[in-house]
Amino acid sequence: MPTNYDIATPPAPENKHSLNTAFLWLLRLRWGAVICQTLLLMAVSLFLKISLPFLIIFIIIAFETVSNLLLAHYKEAGPHRINQAVVVIMFLDVSLLALLIHYTGGPMNPFTFLFLVHIIIGSLIMPPKWSWTLAVFTMSCYAILFLLPAHSGTTMSPPQLLCHHQSGAMPIPTAMRLHLKGMWLAFAITSIFIVFFVSKIQESLEEYQQTIGHLQRARENSERLAALATLTAGATHELSTPLAAIAVAAGEMQHTLNQDNRQDEVRQELLDDTVFIKDRIKTCKDILGQMSSDAGHPMGEQSVSFNLAACLREIVKSYKYDSLSLKIEDESLTAHLPPQTFRRVIRSLINNSVDACKYGKAITISCLSAKDDREMIYIKINDEGGGMDKETLARASEPFFTTKKPGKGLGLGLFLAKTVARRYGGDLQIQKINRGTRVIWSLARDHIS
Repeated sequence: MPTNYDIATPPAPENKHSLNTAFLWLLRLRWGAVICQTLLLMAVSLFLKISLPFLIIFIIIAFETVSNLLLAHYKEAGPHRINQAVVVIMFLDVSLLALLIHYTGGPMNPFTFLFLVHIIIGSLIMPPKWSWTLAVFTMSCYAILFLLPAHSGTTMSPPQLLCHHQSGAMPIPTAMRLHLKGMWLAFAITSIFIVFFVSKIQESLEEYQQTIGHLQRARENSERLAALATLTAGATHELSTPLAAIAVAAGEMQHTLNQDNRQDEVRQELLDDTVFIKDRIKTCKDILGQMSSDAGHPMGEQSVSFNLAACLREIVKSYKYDSLSLKIEDESLTAHLPPQTFRRVIRSLINNSVDACKYGKAITISCLSAKDDREMIYIKINDEGGGMDKETLARASEPFFTTKKPGKGLGLGLFLAKTVARRYGGDLQIQKINRGTRVIWSLARDHIS
């Protein structure tokens, strides 16, 4: 059903703040990397007298700087764009690091351990599938370094700071080759363990945060229900006495006027006024009873036996909606329930469907029992209102969760329906179907004969 359904307003994405935070810290890390790389190259050039391909390295660092400036504009973008930007940044940084290592010693460069930093960060801020993809991509970049020819522009006369091996002109001993390949293997195993365990920890933390959020909402809803119940009890207590007094006074006025044999307009107007007063008093009592029901308390009525089909027809007949239809499997079903509570629940469910549907969209109410379930009776309401998203379906029956405009509803209709259904051995289910929404309200056979 659409957004005016009597269910909650979908909240803003819960991970938006964490995504923005991760994105900002990632940008700061990149700026730190640019500064450190620049300082390291200056130190190598000035103090160690090592010849490096500074032009190529400068182009790589300049590209990092420009990309950082461009990515800074994404901090105000939505979660989807930020998530895409994070993935692009991580793969871009691994590629740039691989280029830097290639031009500063290749696989013998001891700074190859920096690949692990990207894998750890990716595991922390990226979805598991992207974390594994980044790990495989990083291991591949590291492995490609062994296949690329050594860069000839680096002079190795003094001991090379950025290289395990002392001279590029000398062939690399077999033991050193085995050592470097062993480093890659150790790197690959470490990467797999990091991604696996960090992903599992992240999943556990997300489940924990969801549980905390659910408990927090449940506590807030309980407090609001308690406040509403207190308000309702106070209003009922304070208004019952004056309403009863007004009802007695109106009854005495009506009795006196009925005994008066005069036939004039004044007498008739007074009689009409007393009838009107008594009718308004009944309306006020019904409103108080509905407030009590909304607060999660029964309306104080006893369970009585009534024909289920006749009651449903009476409810449907009161709606001026041409596309509302009723299908009843068994006309003889007798319910033993509080009748006003039953009517209020069914009306609430129908009202939601009517609000969700544009004029002419079909709404079908069915009363039936499943062939494989002899213990339950189901009342199904199908509408073509467009359906609900996953988040709305998950929170539909929570109290005070509504998409209606202020003053149009408290978001208690589905909560009341679920509460009543469970009180009588049933449940409330809400399903998204092809052309709308299906609400299934069930009752135990113990209350239906």
